[in-house]
Formats: sequence, structure tokens, C-alpha cells
Amino acid sequence: MELKVIWTDPAIEDLRQIRNYIAEDNPSAAVSFGMELFKSTRHLGSFPQSCRVFQETEDGPVRELLHRGYRIFYQEYGGAIEILHLRHGSRRDPKF
Repeated sequence: MELKVIWTDPAIEDLRQIRNYIAEDNPSAAVSFGMELFKSTRHLGSFPQSCRVFQETEDGPVRELLHRGYRIFYQEYGGAIEILHLRHGSRRDPKF
């Protein structure tokens, strides 16, 4: 059974900030890369445990998907996959 992939508000805000940063130099690349990041999470509904565990929490493991220098943090919760945060690899880890 495929799980629904849900983007949380903090993850959407992270994506918006990433796109805005890239758009300062190349607006079309910002749109393209934003879609690329979004699409990279689609397979998680079918393969939720395909990525390494980043951190254990009381709600279960937070996993991270790597995509072209970005880390996409997610968690299986309530029968769905929740995308929690996105971070460039050079940035500080988010707190869960």
C-alpha cells in the first residue's frame, strides 16, 4: 500500500526560501530545481524506509533523503510520509 506524501508548512517554507535564493541569480533554474526537489520525494510513499535514519525521536525515526547537495528530512507518521524540512548540506541540522 502506497503512503501519501505530505509536505508540512516548515518544509514548504524551506522550499520557498531555497527557490528564492536560487532565483536571485537564475529565476528559471529556481523553478526547475524547486520542482526537482518536490518530485524527488514521490517514491517515499512506496519506499518509506529507503533512506538512512538521521535521528530517533519519540514519534519514530526521522530519515533523510539526499538530493544534489540538499537533505530532505521526513518521517512516517499517522499512515503517511511527512516531509519535515529541507536543508542544504552546508547548513546546520534542524531540530526535531
